[in-house]
Amino acid sequence: MSPGDYLIFGFGQIDWKPDAGLHTDPFGSFLEHMRAYAVGTRAAQGHPVVLLPFERRRVDLHGNVSRFLGDYPSAMRRLAQEEHLPVVDLYGQSLAWWEELGQENSKHAFTYLRPGEPLQKIVQDADNVHLRAEGAIECARYVARSLRSQQIIPEHWITGLDRRRFSYDELGWLDDDTFARRTRERVSMRLPEDPAV
Repeated sequence: MSPGDYLIFGFGQIDWKPDAGLHTDPFGSFLEHMRAYAVGTRAAQGHPVVLLPFERRRVDLHGNVSRFLGDYPSAMRRLAQEEHLPVVDLYGQSLAWWEELGQENSKHAFTYLRPGEPLQKIVQDADNVHLRAEGAIECARYVARSLRSQQIIPEHWITGLDRRRFSYDELGWLDDDTFARRTRERVSMRLPEDPAV
């Protein structure tokens, strides 16, 4: 990170899992980890921005969306308040979207197979967690608009929000080798217990 860079960070989708190394308590270890991002970004003279995660698709017959992510979005709001950080509320926006779309139409934003689509080995049908390209693009549009409307970033940085056509190369899956290489480039392979960390 260089001085003046922006770090837009948001977690909470899998922190509820009981697995060792994944689970965090919303107002305990989760909040501590999130605070480390904010403090570290400021120490590097960057601009931290809290991004509340989108809610999973859990819509009942009456169009009500369950709050599956529980206290994690609230913990992030608390962090933003305590650290005086801007917030992009994708969580609240996603609740409104899924309720407006309803039980059937909200499937179009998520990884549900459409007639004639082949099932790829890396895609699970009827997935209420992962977004299709269309859903991800709309979330990205919301984030960009929110950053602009709150004057978090300069307005002229936001262009092409109404673009509707994208090539497969822009939206397609990374092949396994490229994904592994990019992950290695971006993630330290040292474990937290390593005294050199």
